[in-house]
Amino acid sequence: MGLLTAAGSGFTCDVHVVHLHDESHYDDRTLLVLVDQGTEIALRESEQRFRDFSNSSADWFWEMNTELRFSYLSENFRSTFGLDPQQVLGRTRRELLIKNDLNAVDAVSAHLDLLDRHEPFRGYQYRVRDESGDIRWISISGLPVFGADGRFAGYRGVGQNITAHERLEQAAAENQQRMEFALAGAEMGMWDLDIASGRLSHDARLVTMLGYEIGEIEVGKAAFLALRHPDDAARFDSAFVAHLKGETPIFEVEWRIRHRKQHWVWSATPTTGRCG
Repeated sequence: MGLLTAAGSGFTCDVHVVHLHDESHYDDRTLLVLVDQGTEIALRESEQRFRDFSNSSADWFWEMNTELRFSYLSENFRSTFGLDPQQVLGRTRRELLIKNDLNAVDAVSAHLDLLDRHEPFRGYQYRVRDESGDIRWISISGLPVFGADGRFAGYRGVGQNITAHERLEQAAAENQQRMEFALAGAEMGMWDLDIASGRLSHDARLVTMLGYEIGEIEVGKAAFLALRHPDDAARFDSAFVAHLKGETPIFEVEWRIRHRKQHWVWSATPTTGRCG
């Protein structure tokens, strides 16, 4: 159906007929409801666009009502979060987090207090068990929503499954710890030279092995090479250059380095050094 507005412009609309029966006045009335087709189509397209973005994203979208209960979860929630949405909808984050012992109580309490104050938050991380019992790491961000009258209306936000990233971080930390145990047991220190920048870094153990307190000396590249025994410098440089030219698979040389008490300490690579 086409209509003409007072301004003379036309628009296309759907007409919905609603029959009203008023028992108190014994009067039947008919109500014509006009729906602008353009607005309705745009709304449907917007909803479909949001749904497509949601389903193609690694994130999911969520909403809370005024009681901080989950009122909406996007369609990809189950695949990314690992739980049936019905186990979450209608519940508060307090109810979901308090029931497990996977998260630090202080961190949980601080987050819940923030929600009670209706403040925005970003990157709050916590752990949950999915339907199979496996632990998943979750990161969420949210913004409080306020109505036209300024009253709190709930929260809207996004969540992300960061399990893969956290497992990599955990594995790296475990490997670092194992390496530190191995170096400590073998009385080794570690140094690392970045060829491109010329920056040399080292662990605290290397400094203490040379008789210094941590923070007492900064062993940069120039200072580090200056500690070499004069008779070993040429052999050190030769092995280093050969490795850079690709003539040797690893940089390997035995050499002496000066201790704080002015005696010489034998050192060997590659177990104590890496260049790259």
